[in-house]
Amino acid sequence: MKVRVSLIISFFLLGWAISEAKPIERYIEEAKALEQKGKIEEAIGLMKKAVVVDSTNATAWAYLGIFLGESAGSSHDLMFQATRSSQSFQALDRSLALDSLNVYGLLYRGIMGVQVPSFLGRLDQGIRDLERLVHLPKEMIPRDLLPQAYNFLGVGYQKKGEKGKAKWAWERVIELAPNSKLAQEARDNLGSLRPHPKKAKRTMIVGEAIEKAKSLMAQGRYEEAKAILVEAIEADSANAQAQALLGVAYGGIAGKGYDERIAQDTNYRIGLCTKAFTHLDRAVKLAPNDLEIRLLRGIAEATFPAFLGWGDQAIEDLRMVADGDVPDTTKALALYYIGYVHKLKTLSLWGEVTDKYPRSRATQLIYEQMSPPQEPGPSFPSGPKLLISFWLGYQDQLPPQTAVWVEDSQGRFVRTLYVSGFAGWVGKKQVTLPQWGKASGFQADAATGASIDWGKHIFTWDLKDGSGKRVKKGRYTVKVEVQHWPSIHHSLASAEIEVGKKEKSTVVHNPPFIPTLKVTYLPK
Repeated sequence: MKVRVSLIISFFLLGWAISEAKPIERYIEEAKALEQKGKIEEAIGLMKKAVVVDSTNATAWAYLGIFLGESAGSSHDLMFQATRSSQSFQALDRSLALDSLNVYGLLYRGIMGVQVPSFLGRLDQGIRDLERLVHLPKEMIPRDLLPQAYNFLGVGYQKKGEKGKAKWAWERVIELAPNSKLAQEARDNLGSLRPHPKKAKRTMIVGEAIEKAKSLMAQGRYEEAKAILVEAIEADSANAQAQALLGVAYGGIAGKGYDERIAQDTNYRIGLCTKAFTHLDRAVKLAPNDLEIRLLRGIAEATFPAFLGWGDQAIEDLRMVADGDVPDTTKALALYYIGYVHKLKTLSLWGEVTDKYPRSRATQLIYEQMSPPQEPGPSFPSGPKLLISFWLGYQDQLPPQTAVWVEDSQGRFVRTLYVSGFAGWVGKKQVTLPQWGKASGFQADAATGASIDWGKHIFTWDLKDGSGKRVKKGRYTVKVEVQHWPSIHHSLASAEIEVGKKEKSTVVHNPPFIPTLKVTYLPK
């Protein structure tokens, strides 16, 4: 989720002509009123105007940052969340760069820091910001801000496992604003810190549970292994091996691909990856010199989505293994995954180049590097069918979302032949393939499959529509749509073909993302 500063500043500054100057305080009050009415985008727009009017006003940047953060939190779109969160922190960082003691900058960056997922690495900074704020001279802080600061400071301490400090922070909320909603929340939070009566647990032999979980995972039965390991950790939370294996189980569940659950929660797999990392991280803290656990965490970090930002930690873990006293086969495995992380870093940099400098010689060189090799077409089997072969000519950090479908001569949708799992399952909730979605109405059915990546792919159409009825003779169009992530490169290729008595073939070229699309009609 790297967002370049220059792009963010340009995003703030371009496109908002200022027709009349007014005091920054007025912008802030009007924006706060809009936010209270639920008009968060209008509030953001107004604060973007404010920072153009006075780019040195730290408070204006702070309010822009918190409104952007609220916008991120209100969306279920992962890409939108990532972009808006990055923009929020850029604005808040700018606020405190202008005035390191700005109370609004400290408060809002602190709130954002303790609320965003821990893997973003903002928790410690958020706690420091809030600690600095509450220790400022009281005359510098509006009285209504202090309870908020202490409340979120308690949240941050709780996330760090520092219950004593969390208790102190929430008690201060009650002391400062005893009859407020925040005070009631603080009382509830204090109640959650009290130990619950212990329930009788059945005796569990953790070692046996670990061996059983290993056996299940070897069979790909990650859900069952997870259930066993959760129970084992309840019996012995300090068992590093159980924690590590639970992390692997969550990673295995995430690695199975997309299913119907993604339609209810587009962040479903990201949540699994976060849980996996949480348990692997606990395992390393419990046994920091255990190279097997380091290897497990390193491989998981290397293979989880690159935008989660665990690549550097993966390299550190895997290098420790490669330099350690382990068998050569283990060293080789660690080195392989170090190379894999560097490959993803290369693809990330190349994606940045192709996005930022699309007409440059460097971008052309990247496309040439990714261009698939030319080779003769395959020998097609006989029978009345349509054979579709195409190349995906670009490789990003994740396999792209791709769809292949057929339309008739009037542009009416006939049938989806293939659509990548995420796009197929999530449907209208997060549109990644807009042309396919518009044509098909998100009709995927059995055509939804695992994501395909760089290289050559062949699909066959049996000349039947979605209901299983044989189509009439005439002209048809095969379309292939692809969208890469995180670069957001998008492309659509189309090829018309005559379905009749004679063999026909159409070849279209659409570099660089779909260099070649070939459609062949075989009547026999």
